[in-house]
Amino acid sequence: MKTGALRQADAVAPTSGRSARPITQITTTARRLRNTAAANGGIATTRASPSSSWAVAPPPRLFDHIADLPVRQRSRVACLPGCVRGPAYGGEVTFRPADRVYVDESKARGYYVVATATAIGDVQASERALRDLLKPGQRRIHFKSESDSRRRQILSRMCALEVRVSVWVVKQRSDKEARPLSLGALTEEAVRAGVVQLIIERDESLERADRRLIADTIRRAGSSEMQYRHVAPHEHPLLWVSDAVAWCYSNGGDWIRRVDAIVESRVTRL
Repeated sequence: MKTGALRQADAVAPTSGRSARPITQITTTARRLRNTAAANGGIATTRASPSSSWAVAPPPRLFDHIADLPVRQRSRVACLPGCVRGPAYGGEVTFRPADRVYVDESKARGYYVVATATAIGDVQASERALRDLLKPGQRRIHFKSESDSRRRQILSRMCALEVRVSVWVVKQRSDKEARPLSLGALTEEAVRAGVVQLIIERDESLERADRRLIADTIRRAGSSEMQYRHVAPHEHPLLWVSDAVAWCYSNGGDWIRRVDAIVESRVTRL
């Protein structure tokens, strides 16, 4: 067997009530999509602009089958040459219908907006596990204030939670430009996926602009289902996961590897 070739048992993607498609067929379809986009003067990527949705979107049926693949097979599709790994093209599923999503950011060495998504039914158990990590007198985990040894311990526990974490990265722009760009892309994805609640760590200096941006995005999408609010970090422990992952991505190196279990390929560079 050649290196990288699929075992016979891996050759067919599992499905949810749909007929199976071979992984080679999915990969060929994705490659054809990329080549078609390139021929038309563009490349299928997850790059977004403040005023538009994703540049080139694969057919919904391709999305459905990629989402059903085991992680190791999805990565083969996501890593096709010319594609930016991320939620809208061959990356991991970002949000799911009825998710609750927790948002925080880091402004160090770029602008990183991080969203931790989970099913509402998993929130209570995850919050309990996170509160168990608090030291006496602590109301919240603020990752930049922890020692490296404790950071490693915290990340190990966080990576065992039932969460999906996504990262939006903006470089070489001012915070004033980067926040609406990244938060707008996140909100578009959340509305499109049917997220029920968006919970954002409160920064009173940004709250009014955030609300206007989110409301405009929801209105453009013709949806009024998603609720959103700004909260203090000690109120919702799953915000601590977003805070930790944002810190890891802004610091880079081995810290990014340590959160790969919950981030996987859900990284979008804008």
